[in-house]
Amino acid sequence: GVVIDNTLKWHDHCEHINKKLAQIIGIIKCLKPYLNRQALLTMYTALFLPHIQYCSTVWDQAGKGCLEKLQKLQARAGRVILGCDRYTPTSDVLHTLGWVPIADIHRRSKAILVFKALNDMTPPHLTALFSQLSDIHTHNTRLRSQGGLQLPKAKSQHRKQALSFSGAFLWNSLSSRLKSAQTLALFKRLYKEEYMTNG
Repeated sequence: GVVIDNTLKWHDHCEHINKKLAQIIGIIKCLKPYLNRQALLTMYTALFLPHIQYCSTVWDQAGKGCLEKLQKLQARAGRVILGCDRYTPTSDVLHTLGWVPIADIHRRSKAILVFKALNDMTPPHLTALFSQLSDIHTHNTRLRSQGGLQLPKAKSQHRKQALSFSGAFLWNSLSSRLKSAQTLALFKRLYKEEYMTNG
């Protein structure tokens, strides 16, 4: 689940995830002598990734510190699977395993949610968070012609972390090819081609 403290901050949730992921890494480490790499990767996909992805569109604005901790845990899991030492750079670990950073995983989840909202694949309260520029004005701007979204007014950093702003901002940064995808399957495929390839 998602853990929210009485100040609506995400510190407790991040700590909860960190503990869960550390436990999973311990399990992978214990089973490493008995399993091949593919089996260990399956464990990572089945046990580790869901904690990273679950409701990430809600808590992915938890802060830089939270994201850095999660990234360190992903790298540690990779080092265990590869059998390399703790000094192996994170970039090398991710490249070898074909993984993408935590921030990119969260970005993809948010992009997919916005696509669903714009195509009536979410509850009405989520769809209502986003307004297409083409529905608001008729000015012939590049962003409007490419399926851009209206950015709600957000003077504070806290307001910019809201899904209505961060989701629209992310959507506007996507390529016109992605924004014009007609199906969710096509959107996911194009997104992977453009943003999820580990170089």
